Parts: sequence; C-alpha cells; structure tokens
Amino acid sequence: FEARRSRSAELHGQRFDFPPPPEDGSDGMISHDLKCIFIHIPKTAGTSIEKRLGHFDELTRGVQDHTTIRKLQPEGEKQGLMGRLTSAFQKEEPTEEGIVTARQFRTYYKFTFVRNPWARAVSWYRNIMSDPNHQKKHGVPADCTFPDYMKHHSDQWAMRPQTHWILDRDGNNPLDFVGRFERLEEDFAIVRDRLGLEKEPLPDLMKAPGKRPSYLDHYDPATIDLVAKRYAEEIRMFGYTFEDVE
Repeated sequence: FEARRSRSAELHGQRFDFPPPPEDGSDGMISHDLKCIFIHIPKTAGTSIEKRLGHFDELTRGVQDHTTIRKLQPEGEKQGLMGRLTSAFQKEEPTEEGIVTARQFRTYYKFTFVRNPWARAVSWYRNIMSDPNHQKKHGVPADCTFPDYMKHHSDQWAMRPQTHWILDRDGNNPLDFVGRFERLEEDFAIVRDRLGLEKEPLPDLMKAPGKRPSYLDHYDPATIDLVAKRYAEEIRMFGYTFEDVE
C-alpha cells in the first residue's frame, strides 16, 4: 500500500501527506447481495449513498469507507481476452470479506460520484474549519482563510485528486458509471434502478445546517489557478470549469 501511495503522488505531480485513510476496517464498499462496488470519494455525498446501500446503520466518526479502486483490483487482473480467460479458472466466491475475485471485479456494477474540484476543495475546508479536532490534527489555525489553507495545509488525504480513487493500476477508469454531485438525485436514480433498489430519496447526511455562501466566494485568482493546476486531470476528464455552480 505504501508503494501505491508513492505512485499516486508521482502520477499527479503533487506531494501529499498520506496518513492511513479513515476506513472502517473493511476493504471497500462492496455489496455481494447487490453485486456492486461503490467508490466513495470524500465530499461527494458518498456518506448518504453508503447509508442507502446499507453499509452502516448509525453514522459515527470514521464509519465511511474511502477505499480506492486500485486496492480492490485483484492482483494480476487485466482487461481484455487474457483477463477473461484467467478469471474463468478462479474461484467464484471471495475467500475474505471485502475481497472480490477477478470475475466479480469485472462483473459487479462499479460506480462512484465526482464533484467540481473547486467546490469539493471548499467543502473539505469547511469540514476542517467546523471541527476543532480536525484543526488540531492537521495543524490548521482557527482563523485560517481558504487561500491560506490551499497554499499551506491542503496536503491531506481527502484532498488527493479524485482520479486517485477511480483509476486502476494501469491508469484506466474501470468503473461502469460516474455520477455527478451536481445532479445527485438524477444520477443516483440511474444507480438505484440498476441495482433494483426501492424508489426512495437519499438520506440527508453530513449536510451543514443553514444556507452557506457559494464556494465561488472563497476564491481569489491565484487560488482558482492553484486548484486548476492541482486537479487538471479530473478537470479535463469530466469537463469541469470554475463556474459550474452547484
């Protein structure tokens, strides 16, 4: 796992502080009942999705699972004909909880949700600034502005590029569906119908009370450019712009 962290930092041209992600002890948000794998990128409504999929009963600190697709990818799993031939001789069922076989990895419905990186950065900053425990843990002053946070304190696990969670070991996106936070209910309806879930709205979790200013208000020109450079790959991949207002 340490080697994969170093490779990710090199791929994206940015050095990050890589403490262990706050996972619940499992190896991914896998449902063998629903035959799906959900990749939870921080600050993309993933907690509500995990709850809807039955990953936890009670929301407590650290209950969310932020495992990357690379960690779930079986060793030696390859795309194309050779991968299909190899998996044909592997066991049908996983040997450990949270592990998928090569065949399950290919056939399970794999999905995630992404978010405008300018908005996601502000959302994580607000999360830090609303929690003194987070501020102490990450050494963020209580009066830290967003531009200062991005320049001096944003080398944290949740601020890795979203591609860190969704690209496999070959740098490809093996997911079947990538929904957007900006059209959450509409896109989750696609997932819900695909998995045969009841037509119920997502639970409203992790949402701050009251109306907050737009993420646009936190930016100056230099910080706009900083985010654009740091997250260039996902901006290019998903076509986001700074003013894609949520």
